Amino acid sequence: IGLAWAVAAIAAAQLYQNSRYGLALRSSREDEIAAKSAGVDVLWQRLIAFTLSAFFAGIGGVMHAHFIGALIINTFYLDLTFITLAMLVVGGMRSLTGAVAGVVVLSTLIELLRQLERGVDIGGAALSIPLGGQEIGLAIVMLLILLFRRGGLTQNKEVPWPWRDFTKIARPVGTGLPTR
Repeated sequence: IGLAWAVAAIAAAQLYQNSRYGLALRSSREDEIAAKSAGVDVLWQRLIAFTLSAFFAGIGGVMHAHFIGALIINTFYLDLTFITLAMLVVGGMRSLTGAVAGVVVLSTLIELLRQLERGVDIGGAALSIPLGGQEIGLAIVMLLILLFRRGGLTQNKEVPWPWRDFTKIARPVGTGLPTR
């Protein structure tokens, strides 16, 4: 069920991003005054985006609460917020592909470091790292990304979907407007 909702959220984000609404939202992010001058209702575009993201965030919260089995405030405090922001920074803040890449890379890294904190038996010898190694590993990865790849792993670029050309949706035909 979680995978189905994750795929639905990614598909909805991709469709929204490449629609005329996504183009209007991006234009309001880059230059609000120019977007208003071009006829974009900035408040309305941001309200649509906020509502869609709140819907999927709510579904994510329900799935997370079901996974952990109990709701306590400490679960949703600074640790989860930091990891979520780290995933976005590592992948690339201005692309959907970057967000997904950040989640995959950091989730894998966090799980590997958790296993090493518990201890791994290799040829009869127990190998483990001190508690807190997961946070240190996450900080090192973020530091390396911020120093050497400011745009994240994807350099804020999208990986196109091979079976669909979304540029026709994002640009009104005959207006001469660029697609991105």
